[in-house]
Amino acid sequence: MAHSTGNSIKSVTHKRGHLNVWLAFVQFVAESGENFDSLIEREVTDSNPPYIGAWAHVLADSIHLTDVSNLIELGLRELKFKLVLIEEVENTAMLVDEGALKDSVVSEIAYMLQHGYKFMISDKIFPYAEGEE
Repeated sequence: MAHSTGNSIKSVTHKRGHLNVWLAFVQFVAESGENFDSLIEREVTDSNPPYIGAWAHVLADSIHLTDVSNLIELGLRELKFKLVLIEEVENTAMLVDEGALKDSVVSEIAYMLQHGYKFMISDKIFPYAEGEE
């Protein structure tokens, strides 16, 4: 893209009148019967123990805050993960106005909206092994 990410998110906000994207910090594990390392395409060796779950920021596009947890749960389920905990949810419009989001996350929001996605894992995941959660 040749244009600034800051301008793209502001133009999306302006076009819609408001930005209904929420940023949540969540914990998740593999669904029953699934292997977490396989789902994240990680090979387990003797030097790196298997991961059992992860923390991550996720984006959810919803008019109503009350629908965000359902979107997150459905989005993770589609990827064969199970939601454990939603620790925090923030409106991205406020975060953009405060300059509190990395440009890469602002670009992810623009991409998500342009392609009609309702859910997206943002940036990267922070996996953990047993006893590290």
